[in-house]
Amino acid sequence: MNLAGVDLNLLIVFDALMAERHVTRAGERIGLSQPAMSAALNRLRHLLKDELFIRRADGMQPTRRAEELAIPLCQALQQIQDALKPKEFIAASASRVFKIATNDFAASLLLPSLGERIYKEAPNVDIRIIAADDTLAKNLIEQDGAEIAIAPFKQVEAQFEKQLLIEPVGFVCVMRKGHPLANLPLTLKAFAETPQLLISRTGDYKGFVDEILAELGYKRRVGFTVPNFLLAPIILKKTDYIATLPRRLVESIIDMSDLVSCEPPFPQRLFPLSMLWHRRLTKDPGHAWLRQTLVDIAASKGWLT
Repeated sequence: MNLAGVDLNLLIVFDALMAERHVTRAGERIGLSQPAMSAALNRLRHLLKDELFIRRADGMQPTRRAEELAIPLCQALQQIQDALKPKEFIAASASRVFKIATNDFAASLLLPSLGERIYKEAPNVDIRIIAADDTLAKNLIEQDGAEIAIAPFKQVEAQFEKQLLIEPVGFVCVMRKGHPLANLPLTLKAFAETPQLLISRTGDYKGFVDEILAELGYKRRVGFTVPNFLLAPIILKKTDYIATLPRRLVESIIDMSDLVSCEPPFPQRLFPLSMLWHRRLTKDPGHAWLRQTLVDIAASKGWLT
């Protein structure tokens, strides 16, 4: 039999008749009138080439063929119902792996709290972090290499969804407590003349600060680059470099005892952090749970208003 020519609603009628053994009650069970049920039964008989149900004084008696079909059709309908039912994600018992593509700035802010939440609330959920800049993160999302990306995304293509996680609050200049400029007003001239530490994943020695300085007619010397933010405080404590770091990161550094921070002597540029995901995952319950968990963490830290 070619299923393309079968009205699957007839199987629902058959299942109701098997359960009720009465045309009217079966119709009430699935919301059909008695004439509609009778018409559907006639179509079933024609389709399956069997009487299926014989009318008796006490109701409808299934034929041998109907009894043979009852269990497999009931199971098939249940499987279809289960497949169409929205899946629940119960964090406490769920077993799943989530991959998050992000840079070390976002990771250092969000991941400690995320790890704590996952460990307590979803002990069988595994998190995999992939180091990535904006471009790589987008590619990973597009190719199913990651479920969520976190970065200061500017342009977002139509296939992606984006949600703000950390509102921008700018940057601060950081140096060791004994630095020659530590107790002096930091002027633009002094800043430009002091060797700098730059966080650069690729080793490039120019960043947005160089663009700002160029607009103001200044140029700095980048004397040291490191591939991630968390190395910066360690090096700053032992040198006279200055680093321009995200204010949120500096606020989150556990040990600032040997460091001081001050406002930069140039106009700020603001870089919000957002999470990005592919639209195909928007309705996925597990994915929605992870997104909400990240939003809750950001809100609890005061990073979202």
